[in-house]
Amino acid sequence: MQTMMKSLSPIGFSKNMLTILSSAADEVLGHLRTNSSKKDWQPKENEDICGDTNLVLESFQDSKRLEEKYGKLGSLGLATRIGEASFRCFVRQEGEDYQLTDMNYRLMSLNQRFLFGLEKVAEFVNLNLKWQIDVFDNLEEWVWQISHHPDSWQWNQVWAFYFSGLLREYLSWTSGGRYFVLSPQLIDNNSEIVHQIRISKTPLGN
Repeated sequence: MQTMMKSLSPIGFSKNMLTILSSAADEVLGHLRTNSSKKDWQPKENEDICGDTNLVLESFQDSKRLEEKYGKLGSLGLATRIGEASFRCFVRQEGEDYQLTDMNYRLMSLNQRFLFGLEKVAEFVNLNLKWQIDVFDNLEEWVWQISHHPDSWQWNQVWAFYFSGLLREYLSWTSGGRYFVLSPQLIDNNSEIVHQIRISKTPLGN
């Protein structure tokens, strides 16, 4: 089901997403902000975010921007780490609103918790980014499916590695540090579906 998207800033992110991405990029790049809670620093709509953080934000629309400075592998590794940091920022800033810090969430069975969280992260992305995320609960795997809608950006590998990092950190967070195998799959460009991340329900070592 399509979800109504929040108004986006000129560079294409909602204010909430811009806060999370900027904080995550700063964390990974070593420029930690002292206040990262929801009530503290919020970027103004036309605020200039300087240096490498701005470069990271631009790379979601043009992956070559990040590659020019960090190289192909370096830029994709950076995108993964920023995805991981984004989930940590998301939990700090939005976890209560998305019921991920509620006692009811903690009391769910492990499988219920995994699916609920995957759906909540997808809900946030649908509201705050130019992608449509659908979550499927199959017998042996969960599938996080990314599709175009009319205003979507051009898909690139920065997005693929970013979303993999985001989900990997969520799975680790909710399972107490267990490692789940993620299998990203690029979909035919002629389809509205651009990418799938298939997640094995059985963690390694289980």
